Amino acid sequence: MSRSKQSRCGRAQRKTKLAFERLEERLVLDGDFTFAPGQFVPDSMDEQVIADKAGTDLGWLYSDYLDWQTAGEPEPFATFSAAMGQLSFAVQELNVAIEAYADSEASSIQTALSALGFQELASYGRGLDGWLPIASIGSLPMVEGLNFARLAFGSTTNVGLTDSQGDTAQLTNQVRNNLGVNGAGVTVGVISDSYNVAASASRNAAQDVASGDLPAGVNVLADATNPNAVTDEGRAMLQIVHDVAPGSNLAFHWAGASQVAMANAVGNLRTAGSDIIVDDVTFFAEPMFQDGIIAQAVNNAVTAGSAYFSSAGNQTRRSYQSAFNAGGQVNIGGVLETAHEFNPVTHDILQSITIPIGGRFLLSFQWDAPFATAGGAGANNNLNIYLIQGGTTIVAQSEL
Repeated sequence: MSRSKQSRCGRAQRKTKLAFERLEERLVLDGDFTFAPGQFVPDSMDEQVIADKAGTDLGWLYSDYLDWQTAGEPEPFATFSAAMGQLSFAVQELNVAIEAYADSEASSIQTALSALGFQELASYGRGLDGWLPIASIGSLPMVEGLNFARLAFGSTTNVGLTDSQGDTAQLTNQVRNNLGVNGAGVTVGVISDSYNVAASASRNAAQDVASGDLPAGVNVLADATNPNAVTDEGRAMLQIVHDVAPGSNLAFHWAGASQVAMANAVGNLRTAGSDIIVDDVTFFAEPMFQDGIIAQAVNNAVTAGSAYFSSAGNQTRRSYQSAFNAGGQVNIGGVLETAHEFNPVTHDILQSITIPIGGRFLLSFQWDAPFATAGGAGANNNLNIYLIQGGTTIVAQSEL
């Protein structure tokens, strides 16, 4: 972890690899890095401009698309593109799922994005969520009023490893029997990954209704579209609600692939009359030091009369938090950095982690500066974090 002290200089080579998730507009550190094979590095001013505005994930995808066209489209893009090996979850038929954030209101960039073929799915505050043709990624830097765009990474659900026995554990079975209440007159809205879409599900919603695990008439406001990327966790949550409060009305809304979509889900469930809204969703880029747009949407729903409950997750010790401990300067590929000392006593600037072979490492790196996505001016300082193997080889870095 380090603070930048030098602007970028030229890069001598280009490889390809997914970098960390884009969180905010940041300065790209550059220099004579020792890049590991496979890391994406913009090798022209045009590619750098795209990476500055849209992140290296979209930049990598667009670079592969241009190479594919130059080669005469010799095979399907999905097999030609190295980027698709890691980003295919966000691509459908040469369109990529993105979030786009304006300098002001989202409406200020809607027309320009539509002209690029952008298919809007949701908007909230300064943000838009939808599908953009891969061929149009290169035009994003020319969109006036666009603060930045990024790949829509989706979310994770906080599902446990055991089936719930909450009805008995919280004694709601006794409440129903002794007090004669069952949730009648109350509408409970659930937000999760999907309701009745997952290819991996062993049962469907109709079967759950037939068996009494769900009531007829669940109000599904929006469901997921990719059966291979979801688990129907939302239907499992609704089954639990039905066990606890069998007289209540039930509603469901897909969380979507972005914070913009999630904020809309909260608002839509409130508009549909949900007295109680629950979710089990985490977006890794949600601001940790201020209320982002999802938290803002929740506050609006509560002010309008809903009770809101969200699973906190159970990430235990898989985190690190500290004030910045400024150590000495280090030279990372010709760039002078002021290193953060994880241990000021021993002056240790590295923290050891283990990533299994074939494993995935997703890191949310944040600090206490304003987020543009939350409606503020954005950060006025820059920190960077590096994943280093063998002491000197950078295999990934925070982007922009």
